Amino acid sequence: MHVLVVEDEPKLLENLIIGLGHYGFEVTGASDGVGLDAALVEKKIDVIVLDLGLPGEDGVEIAQRIRAQSTIGLIIVTSRGLIEDRIIGYEAGADLYFVKPIDIGELAAAIRSVERRLAQSPGSPWQLEIESSSLITPGKIRVRLNSQEISVLKLLLSKIGEDIGRTELLAVLGLPDDISFYSRLEVLISRLRTKVVKSDPAFPLPIQTRYSRGYAFVTESGA
Repeated sequence: MHVLVVEDEPKLLENLIIGLGHYGFEVTGASDGVGLDAALVEKKIDVIVLDLGLPGEDGVEIAQRIRAQSTIGLIIVTSRGLIEDRIIGYEAGADLYFVKPIDIGELAAAIRSVERRLAQSPGSPWQLEIESSSLITPGKIRVRLNSQEISVLKLLLSKIGEDIGRTELLAVLGLPDDISFYSRLEVLISRLRTKVVKSDPAFPLPIQTRYSRGYAFVTESGA
């Protein structure tokens, strides 16, 4: 799981990166909105920990534009502690809002809480359980997954009904966008389908192959 910490105070940024790293997260740091944007382009970020008092673009403005484009996890950690500030933060799209100083263990727990929320798929009977590395079928059967299967399903379930291109799927697997890797992706998805149907024959995994476009996770309702 990859966390992006955006904090302009160098020592605090260093402490957060080291502290969260001890809790098992991969952590990238940035000191402003420009650095945040660069990190989002270069890496697959799961949760952003965002300060509000940043140089240049204010953290509230950053939160608003992130939320307008994405459902990525967003936790605000700031010195702005007034109730009005909290309201503004939540209205800007924060999942959680903390006032400095924050205990690193509490922040780690908050990040995992947000990640569990992101793993749930509203409107879908299929649920991805990150902590136990499992997919829960509509028949309540638990199917154990490996890390690559989790990465693929997490992306597909985050955009139910939408076509997900091979480029995007290969990216979450850490593989280059090269036609030579397409067959590896096809084998992974084929094995995943087989694994699920063997565990719960009543509910085949609804990943559809979209000719020349990629794949889509399509429920019965089409949602």
